[in-house]
Amino acid sequence: MLAMEERREKFEKQMEQDGKDFELRLEEINKLERKLTDMVMISLAVAGIIFALAEIFAALAALTPDSILFQWFR
Repeated sequence: MLAMEERREKFEKQMEQDGKDFELRLEEINKLERKLTDMVMISLAVAGIIFALAEIFAALAALTPDSILFQWFR
């Protein structure tokens, strides 16, 4: 009976440790996912800004073909 009790306690400790290890690993995975998501969002923001600037340039260039904007790129 004593051996069975010791095995149960050992099993419970092992399950508790496995749970802690799992939580730590899950937290690490979540951090990596957040970093990846942040990088994608920053890239999309930069691309959006570049696209907006290109649209502004196109709109201004459409107003007058002899504008200063075209002189910069000649």
